[in-house]
Amino acid sequence: MKIKNPLIASAILLAGAAPFAVCAYADAPPAGAAAQVAPDAITAKLESIRLTVDFHKASLDQVLSDLSDQSQRLDPMHRGVNFIVSPVATAAARPPVTLKLSNVPLEDVLHYICQMTGVKYATDGLVVYLLARGENPAPGTKLAPGIPANHP
Repeated sequence: MKIKNPLIASAILLAGAAPFAVCAYADAPPAGAAAQVAPDAITAKLESIRLTVDFHKASLDQVLSDLSDQSQRLDPMHRGVNFIVSPVATAAARPPVTLKLSNVPLEDVLHYICQMTGVKYATDGLVVYLLARGENPAPGTKLAPGIPANHP
């Protein structure tokens, strides 16, 4: 399904504000359309997009902005991956991130970043949600492999 209004934006909000999204040329679904998207669409992107990253003392916001930009550029459809970070995760994240990897699947990059910052991620078919370790994902979201739903 082609959406007429693609988002080209990066929004960074301070901790304590509403959740923010880092979006790279992402199709915004119409209200209630999340169920129409294949649940493993985002998982396929996370596995197929291979990145080279070099972060030196970068904040979580900077890291996600870069991942979003690279995923858009490397995605065959040039839509990239959407990231939504909860304010609790933003406040709980232990920056800075120092990481250098070459030709690694985006899924693995996310796992390393989550390990380093003390957050976890979940997907819902359209978006990657970053949550604080004790935070529960919204109903219908799928936690990353290897992370139990009640992970502290």
